[in-house]
Amino acid sequence: LARSPTGPWPALYRSLPTTLAMNVPYNMVSVAANEFFKDRLSSPDRAKALPVWKLLLSGGLAGAIASFATTPLDVIKTRLQTQGLFDHRKHLTSPARGRPAAASANRGRRRHPLTG
Repeated sequence: LARSPTGPWPALYRSLPTTLAMNVPYNMVSVAANEFFKDRLSSPDRAKALPVWKLLLSGGLAGAIASFATTPLDVIKTRLQTQGLFDHRKHLTSPARGRPAAASANRGRRRHPLTG
């Protein structure tokens, strides 16, 4: 993060709207699904508390559904946060010819088709 010319903070806050747009739906889906599964797993009279294994099952299923629904937003958020921080082409070029350093060092050598 120290290589960024403006420091790490703008990169982290650039994705704040996406983070909020991901966390709010995640929690809404998670809570609604958890309540749905707890309702389905409870006994008809609902007089007794649910056993721990049913609570864990309900929470696990709800979390899986919420994660599945919001993963694309998480990918967008991560790409926004790391945008411009890992430009490998800039650091791997040969100063003499502007080529990637590995390509100029291995010029003229045959590469194995499977291992490169």
